[in-house]
Amino acid sequence: MGSTPRYSPLLALIALGLSPSLAGAQTVHHVDAAAPPGGDGSTWGLAFDDLQDALDASSSQGQVWVAMGTYRPSVRTDPADPRSASLRIPPGRELIGGFAGFELGVDQRAGLAERGILSGARGAAGDASDNAYRVVLLDENPQDRRTTIDGSMIRGRNADGVNCAPIRGGGALWVTCFARVAVTRRRFRGNTAETKGGVVAVQTGSLRVSICLFSRSMTPGRGGAVYLNSIEQEDPVVGSRVCFVNSLIHTNLAARGGAGFVDGTNTTRGRGTWVNCILDANLALDRGGAFFARTGAPNPAELEVANSILWANRTSLDPQLFGSGADVRHCIVRGGLAGPGHMASDPGFVDPVRLNYRARTGSPARDSGDISRVPLDISDLDLDGELLERVPLDVVDRPRFLDDPLAAGTGSGSGPIVDIGLYEHRPNFARSARSADTGRGPVTP
Repeated sequence: MGSTPRYSPLLALIALGLSPSLAGAQTVHHVDAAAPPGGDGSTWGLAFDDLQDALDASSSQGQVWVAMGTYRPSVRTDPADPRSASLRIPPGRELIGGFAGFELGVDQRAGLAERGILSGARGAAGDASDNAYRVVLLDENPQDRRTTIDGSMIRGRNADGVNCAPIRGGGALWVTCFARVAVTRRRFRGNTAETKGGVVAVQTGSLRVSICLFSRSMTPGRGGAVYLNSIEQEDPVVGSRVCFVNSLIHTNLAARGGAGFVDGTNTTRGRGTWVNCILDANLALDRGGAFFARTGAPNPAELEVANSILWANRTSLDPQLFGSGADVRHCIVRGGLAGPGHMASDPGFVDPVRLNYRARTGSPARDSGDISRVPLDISDLDLDGELLERVPLDVVDRPRFLDDPLAAGTGSGSGPIVDIGLYEHRPNFARSARSADTGRGPVTP
């Protein structure tokens, strides 16, 4: 955890609410690192040059639009320690990055999220020893106001000092204290945790991850990318409290659970769901190359995997999954696995070395998923305001539920059957301007 993550798109010891839409009539404050001093944030021409000034000037449920540039924390929790500085985000704000500095609406952003950087780096370049303990700090949120961070990269954190919260899990993201977190279209690479969850650890919280990449992260303990424990039972409407959708988890490393570890103890249990995901080339030193689910504990772990592919994960025991009783349905699992709808056939990836996990013609992944396992679109990926529909998009924002007339159609559900994996196959005759591959997904080559 002391090393500096290359990518850490969201950091949370926080309550971060689900925001169904970034559009609306909120008051907007603009900030641009290249702006001259003295602006009031009312327009791009009068933008603040300091992000904290814009946040302090914003009102509850207001928006702060952030142009590309680098922004550093300035509010210290310990006046005597410069490394205790954080960007303080008051509750109920929407911090929206990815702007070039001329747009009039959020939908006009040109995909510049990785050029808007919230950085904890200080001092000499490449020396993390004096970096901030944390980059972003959200205030206490007693009224449960929704707070959003969208379209920014957060990096340069080094949580190694006495003024850092005593957390040794979640190299990029720690979710606790009944926080509600949504992460969409982000890349997490090269993160490290001391004991558990190389990228994210969730205990007593809720997390929805959509269209994300988790790669090259590690922990010497449990869960190279993800660690889950003390998760509440699923919500009767939205389902699983912790859910990963349309996401790629690959080349992560841990002692147990190269990709994910779902814990169980005498008193608490982890619960997690992965749908339309791919877990590939993860490594566990002991067992559970992809997943380790502690299902034999007095409070057994609950792991659900559907419409997903577990392939080329490695360890000495149980390279794809350790944990009897895990609920795995309509998946492609290398080496085979007992359960409804499973296949062991080669999924026919186009070029996994270059992260092209599209399925070739004739792949068993086509029209082989289970529609009932696709979760509700509570993150509103298609921005239509409808949160009670099943997730309608694949990893590159193309529509799901398209029929492939050449596929055997071994899946479950009425109407066009969902494909297994990240991508929905699109027959040539069904192409349209609306559904063309936008390339916005984080796992496109």
